[in-house]
This record gives sequence, C-alpha cells and structure tokens, in this order.
Amino acid sequence: PLPKDTMTDEEAAFWENVRRTASEINGNKYRPFAKREQLIRWYNRLHTDSAEYRLYGNGIALPCAAFVLRGIAEALREECK
Repeated sequence: PLPKDTMTDEEAAFWENVRRTASEINGNKYRPFAKREQLIRWYNRLHTDSAEYRLYGNGIALPCAAFVLRGIAEALREECK
C-alpha cells in the first residue's frame, strides 16, 4: 500500500476491522486506536522492506518452482531437436 497522510471514515473503519480480525486470529486483545493518526501510522508501516522480503520469500514453494522450471527445460529441449 502507498503511504497515506489522511484516511476517510470508510477507510479507517475498514482498517480497524482488519486490525480487529488480526488480533482475534492471533489470540490477542483488540484495542482500537484512540486517534486517526495512530491508525495512519500503523497503516503506513504495513509495507516495510522486511514484509516485502517475507512476501517474496514465501511467495512460491520450491517444489512448485522446480516443477515449472523442469517443464520449461523439457519444452526447450524438444524445441531444439
């Protein structure tokens, strides 16, 4: 997500609901932010380099990648015959 300076009431309600759901899933107590600025700071920290590295690192399982690459290699071998 792109960094934000402001949030509409609708956006704030959506992201507070995301926070509530994440708290429930993780077994934590949900505490809504007292100020909109707190929610905006939280939102702006969602996209960090470490989060991006985890996303890309967990984006595809190695066996799936190997399967696809073997298929590509086989197709290239057939094409070169």
